[in-house]
Amino acid sequence: STGSSYFCNPFYYAKNLYLGGKLVTTLEIPAGATKIPNYAFYNADCIQSVSIPDSVTSIGRESFQNCDNIISAKAPQSVMGMGLSTIFKSSYQKLQSLCLRANVTAIGADEFNCCRALTHIEVEAGNVCYVKGEDGCLYDIERKQLLFCPRDKERINIPRGVTTIGNFAFQYCTNLVSVSMPNTLQTIGTYSFQGCSKL
Repeated sequence: STGSSYFCNPFYYAKNLYLGGKLVTTLEIPAGATKIPNYAFYNADCIQSVSIPDSVTSIGRESFQNCDNIISAKAPQSVMGMGLSTIFKSSYQKLQSLCLRANVTAIGADEFNCCRALTHIEVEAGNVCYVKGEDGCLYDIERKQLLFCPRDKERINIPRGVTTIGNFAFQYCTNLVSVSMPNTLQTIGTYSFQGCSKL
């Protein structure tokens, strides 16, 4: 079976999947699925986009190991709870687009460490814990914590009311030249501005 060893996964040998003669680059796991087995997509280089429904509560060992070309992901709590780097391994640093499913209620403090390419983040309707601001940044639902800034931002005015900038929130925003901080700001997290070479 696929979950017993990565040698049992056909992707280990082929790396690509064709349906009707067309290369499959988008993986959409159907709603209602609850588990992704061990090594399920091990070595599947062809995958560029992954959509995991919020019904998935269990993700097996190295399910996406060596899927080096994933640039877009829709992630439920089962992914965010374990961490992007744990689930997507080497490809998480290449992620350009991330959508948080409605059931995401907790994001690790170091979740966005080394997400160098992430320039677009969305929050699915119905999420009661997080919100995307008009500036494209990710905030907690009360808009007191700025958790993530898109890595291609050049300027940002952090809105009044924000008290905390999260760990790694602006890390590797290499185009950032200006940040305006409100007088409500109290805490700046670890490595929040690491790699912001133009500031």
